[in-house]
Amino acid sequence: MVRTAADRALAWTDDAKAARLLARDPLALLVGFLLDQQVPMEWAFGAPELLRQRLGGLDARAIAEMDTEALVQAFLARPPLHRYPAAMARRTQKLARMLVDDYGGDAGRVWGSGEDAREVSRRIARLPGFSANKASVIIGVLAKRLGRPLPGWEALAPTWFSLADVDSPAALLQYREIKRAAKRAGDWPPGAAGKVTARRRKPAGRKAAPKSAARKPAGASAAPAVKLSPAGRRGGAPG
Repeated sequence: MVRTAADRALAWTDDAKAARLLARDPLALLVGFLLDQQVPMEWAFGAPELLRQRLGGLDARAIAEMDTEALVQAFLARPPLHRYPAAMARRTQKLARMLVDDYGGDAGRVWGSGEDAREVSRRIARLPGFSANKASVIIGVLAKRLGRPLPGWEALAPTWFSLADVDSPAALLQYREIKRAAKRAGDWPPGAAGKVTARRRKPAGRKAAPKSAARKPAGASAAPAVKLSPAGRRGGAPG
């Protein structure tokens, strides 16, 4: 369902301030989606508010121009902002620099100056750490949660119950159950299993390559990963 008015908060984190920041600040929204990998979603989407507090504000130009090591330290401070805080700090700065170069430092222009959903989806997917799947979810969030339905959004937004449909703690629990079941079946986001099978199909007689370890963000080896508690092992790709 499309909203004509934006939600005042996004119910993806238990932190009320963080939830409100996500709804009103496009940069916070993008940083949250950037960090939403290999950590619980509450951790990822609560991080922009903590980063804002540690930096004294959340500004793409300021992040782009600040000393990289200072940004890394802001991510490493306790509680850390990600399982791989150093790597994700650098990726966040890369995102900020792209926003400055391409959109004058205004994250809202990524979709605010786009002609339609297809163009905006391409823009989002080109951002560092993003993908076509994340772009699809954000297109849905803009329409269903933030009162910004772009022309043609229906054809690009997820057809499954995604983050764009999470508007309450109860809906978040529903989303988790759907996602958990789909991941157990090896099909998250929905429809991905068939695409992967077709892409990986090899000629008869060719040996399959051994499975590799879980992929870490570029540069993650520069600092040890933050250990997750048993409760913190939920999370993964957005949807």
